[in-house]
Amino acid sequence: MRPTEYDDELARDIAFTMTVSPTPLHGLCELYDHWPTMDTIVQWKRTHKEFAELMADGIALRETLLSDEIMSLLNDESRTLEEIEAEIGRFKSVVEPAG
Repeated sequence: MRPTEYDDELARDIAFTMTVSPTPLHGLCELYDHWPTMDTIVQWKRTHKEFAELMADGIALRETLLSDEIMSLLNDESRTLEEIEAEIGRFKSVVEPAG
C-alpha cells in the first residue's frame, strides 16, 4: 500500500529524485512503489510548506540542468539538426505535463 501520511525523509527523497531524474514525476510515482500517488504528493505540497519549497527548488534546478543540457546539444557541431531535434524531443516529456 502506498503511503499517505507525510514523512520528511520520503519527501526529501521525492524532491531529490524528481530533480535529477529525466523521468516525469508521474512516471516516478509509478516506478517507485514505496512512493505515494501523484494525488498524495499534490496534497503534501498543499499542506506542507517545506515540501512545497523543496519541490519548487527542485523544479527550478531541474529546469536549469535541462537548459544547460539543451544548450550543450545546440553547441555540439558534430551533431546533425535531426539528431539535435530528436534529443530535444526527449526533454518534452520532462517539461510538458502528461495527457
